[in-house]
Amino acid sequence: MVASSLISALMSAFCAVLEKKMLFSGDVFEFSFGVSVCNLLYTIPLAFIYMLYNDVTIFTSSIQLLLIAKVILGAFAFLCVMGSIKQLQLSASLPLLLLTPAFVAVFSFAIFGTRLSKYQVSG
Repeated sequence: MVASSLISALMSAFCAVLEKKMLFSGDVFEFSFGVSVCNLLYTIPLAFIYMLYNDVTIFTSSIQLLLIAKVILGAFAFLCVMGSIKQLQLSASLPLLLLTPAFVAVFSFAIFGTRLSKYQVSG
């Protein structure tokens, strides 16, 4: 698990540098749209393959609404991240993203009542 987390952090950092390079000459909305189109093109074939081999009746209407809300929030979050990367130096914008686990902990406590141990909080 630690190795996959480290690999994820390395890839995310490299992606941020590439995004900054692409945003030098581009618009945030155009870049976000381009990423969304690429994600769509890669996701559609995978969705069909998944539906061929798996039961998709688990996607009830309430789960579909949650997925739609997640996609909308994720799109706005991505747009905000790209805007901050374009306007600020990477050393200023990316450390703010490190607040995400803290917000996840607060939201999970507020929504699900999840409690963290002292060890987890110190992490």
